[in-house]
Amino acid sequence: ARITDELKGQKTMVIEEIKNEGYAPVYHVEDNGCIQEFDTLKGAQEFVNYVQGSKEYKTAVHKMLEAL
Repeated sequence: ARITDELKGQKTMVIEEIKNEGYAPVYHVEDNGCIQEFDTLKGAQEFVNYVQGSKEYKTAVHKMLEAL
């Protein structure tokens, strides 16, 4: 299963469910070429929300500084 979260002008972050035979599934999120692994979908979604919220904040601050 793949879940995407996209913001305007930013790269899409994809949550991918990886099924391990005999084990519980894990969830992978690629962030700048690094794969972050989570035990729960909720954890992966919270990471995506945090990272993308942080990027939105940095973009807003940068725009404010440019206006000065």
